[in-house]
Amino acid sequence: SVKDPVEAMRPRPLIYVYEMPSEFTTHHWQQRIKDLKCVLRYYNHMNHTKWSDNLYGAEVAVHESLLASPHRTTNPEEADFFFVPIYGGCYMSRFTG
Repeated sequence: SVKDPVEAMRPRPLIYVYEMPSEFTTHHWQQRIKDLKCVLRYYNHMNHTKWSDNLYGAEVAVHESLLASPHRTTNPEEADFFFVPIYGGCYMSRFTG
């Protein structure tokens, strides 16, 4: 069979990112107690990017990266892998002050 040339050029593996209700993702990020928890980067008073020194924001960074990735597919039928974004580290960071 002849393959679609556009499909043949898509990078593999393809990853489907589930859309989760906000109570599992952005709600935790918005409810953080300390500004630098649950973030991988922030901006200083001169609007320069600064990087945090904790990994609570890693799951947010992975989620953001996958949303912008050429490996992302919006069709779960063609996905090789699936990503379920849940910001558990953000939830836990609320208790580690």
